[in-house]
Amino acid sequence: MSEAVLRTIDRWRSDPVEFAHDVLGIDPWVDDDGFDSQASVLRSNAFDLTSSTRSGHKTGKSTDAAVIALWNYCLFPGVRVILTAPTWRQIEEVIWREVGILYRRAKKRGYDLGGKLNERPDRGLRGDQDREVWGFSTDDPDRFSGISGARVVYLLDEAAGIDDAIDEAIEGNRAGGAQKHCYGNPTRTEGFFFRSHHEESDAYKLHHLNSERTPNARGLGAPIPGVATKDWVERKRKQWHPHETHPIYGYRVRGDFPAQASHSVFGLAAVEAAIRRWVPVCPEVHLTKRLEVGLDCARFGDDSNVVFPRRGPYGYAPTATGGQDSIQVAGWARKVINDLRTPTERSRGPKPRVKVDVIGIGAGVYDQLKASAPEIEVVPVNGSSSPTQEPSDGDPGYVNLRAEVHFAAAEWTETAMLPPDRELRSELLAVRYKFDKLGRVQVEEKDALKERIGRSPDRMDAMTLSVHDPKVWSPRPLRVGALSG
Repeated sequence: MSEAVLRTIDRWRSDPVEFAHDVLGIDPWVDDDGFDSQASVLRSNAFDLTSSTRSGHKTGKSTDAAVIALWNYCLFPGVRVILTAPTWRQIEEVIWREVGILYRRAKKRGYDLGGKLNERPDRGLRGDQDREVWGFSTDDPDRFSGISGARVVYLLDEAAGIDDAIDEAIEGNRAGGAQKHCYGNPTRTEGFFFRSHHEESDAYKLHHLNSERTPNARGLGAPIPGVATKDWVERKRKQWHPHETHPIYGYRVRGDFPAQASHSVFGLAAVEAAIRRWVPVCPEVHLTKRLEVGLDCARFGDDSNVVFPRRGPYGYAPTATGGQDSIQVAGWARKVINDLRTPTERSRGPKPRVKVDVIGIGAGVYDQLKASAPEIEVVPVNGSSSPTQEPSDGDPGYVNLRAEVHFAAAEWTETAMLPPDRELRSELLAVRYKFDKLGRVQVEEKDALKERIGRSPDRMDAMTLSVHDPKVWSPRPLRVGALSG
């Protein structure tokens, strides 16, 4: 090997950012104001034994993992790089896809990295001198046992969703000095990733990537593909209320762990402001708006059937009744709804729309209303079903429809006129949310909330149902060519 080649290899070994630029054709973004960046995380991953990076979305953290995997593979004979994440999809569609893109890009630029790159991450990238990179997702800690070598590097993506048992197995394999680098959105206030930034922080080199600090978001230089833009940050700022202080904005954009006390779906200030705006009679300006009704049906003996009607931002006082059979509840709800219809609605519409919780007795109530109340549009709602909003734009979305409906109601509350009902107020302020392993929003289940506050949150559930805007199903166009071909 010539002296010039050796000098180049030494330069790449001393700086993975130079390797990324020369070989992979990417320029990791930097922050000249002293904040963490793609470049600073890469350099830490190269030389620190352990590191932990909390990040907002679209900061390039998965690209960092792919770069550091290929940097190790190219420059260190005998290296074994293990990529893992909570799900196979994250490994296959995100990290391994990035590894493949960079591997092929290097070849186009005249740098054949050698070895055989398999499409499946569990078969990996294998080269000469025992170099290998592979990825897998597992709930079985035993799969991490027995991994040894002259240089072993663990890269843990979406680390907040990886079980402690997996981390413990990795730690057990690090007795020989293996490196461990963690990346993730700070969605959970428990688990080893959270502890790495808190009580166990002395064991890690810590990094923080804020989506607001990317060059794209700050309008600096040429746009970097796939990195958070100013438009994306602004859209997320508008999506979550009250803007920058909302914990979901905090973790998805700023890369901040949510505070334990901030896990309330409805903000105190927003609820109290909505109550102050309320008046006993619906303002005339809102009487032309369609009557939207939420109907939460009693599931147990001490629960209540509750009707919550609203017109646009105006919420009527909820009406409740005790346990009855489905026929009685349907008749009662029909009367409550019809009593609120205006003369115009009675003569030519539009029909009131009632959204019924169809879990338990609600299924029978829905059937009765559907059959006996032609003047009302009746919509079934199953909170455990899939959300209507698809994950997109760096947003993993909601676990189920219940979570989506609650957060739509929280947004509605920001400008709503909310009746001063004590039970409704306390239920709204009590309900909490958390993030699952995939970073999706999950709202506390009704039974869990009931156990915690001592009663069923029927008023709140009826209110959230009233705000829900269900998708209208329509059949796909018939593609004759597809059937005949």
